Amino acid sequence: MAKIEFKKASEIKPDIPTIHNNLAAIYIKNGDFKNAIPHLETLLNLQPENIKAKKLLQFSRGQIQ
Repeated sequence: MAKIEFKKASEIKPDIPTIHNNLAAIYIKNGDFKNAIPHLETLLNLQPENIKAKKLLQFSRGQIQ
């Protein structure tokens, strides 16, 4: 149910990187790379220096191709 709470939080406060990081992590853990990607992209818009997010975005994109 954490996913539901984080989704609600992302709608209320879309500018908090931790929310997008946690949602992406939940989606990746469940193998749902397609839904992880938008959160990783948002995370990188908020934190362009986030190397881990860059690597996870690249990995996630590779999983859906």
